[in-house]
Amino acid sequence: MQAVFNSSSFKSISVAHLNEYMLRIKKAIADLNHEQIWWKPHPNTISIGNILKHLNGNVTQWMISGLGREEDHRNRAEEFKDDEMPAKEILLNKLSLTISKSCNVIENISDDDLQTSITIQDFETTKLAAIYHVVEHFSWHSGQVTWVSKMLQGENHHIAFYDDNKLNEAKNK
Repeated sequence: MQAVFNSSSFKSISVAHLNEYMLRIKKAIADLNHEQIWWKPHPNTISIGNILKHLNGNVTQWMISGLGREEDHRNRAEEFKDDEMPAKEILLNKLSLTISKSCNVIENISDDDLQTSITIQDFETTKLAAIYHVVEHFSWHSGQVTWVSKMLQGENHHIAFYDDNKLNEAKNK
């Protein structure tokens, strides 16, 4: 039987994805030290630490401020500076709290309100599209964090999100 799309399922799937990506980031950087969190291959790139600060800023602006209507205090350029380099635990705790608050915002949007127009970061969008943007953006950066972490830890890293044997056995039936 084919599942029917509805607004409630979109919201619950979005919340599930944000929580899953947060768990993946935590797992990916669990074994990294402070220097690795703030490592950059060259000055024109950003570190994992910058990515975590950027994700916190983006999710806060789009979800908590944009959809949740709290005041917007974001300074995007500050997310990419290296003058403050908090410990990964501080970054993760702050981002985890932001994800939790954002998921609450998503869950409390009425199904009818998802198509409401809203302007966030000078972009005219809908609440549904804003949620989609944040989930996609978070996914993209969680992949970057995972790749850099695997590279920094070398071939003996212990980062895996799937059981390949189980997936190969299951196939698409």
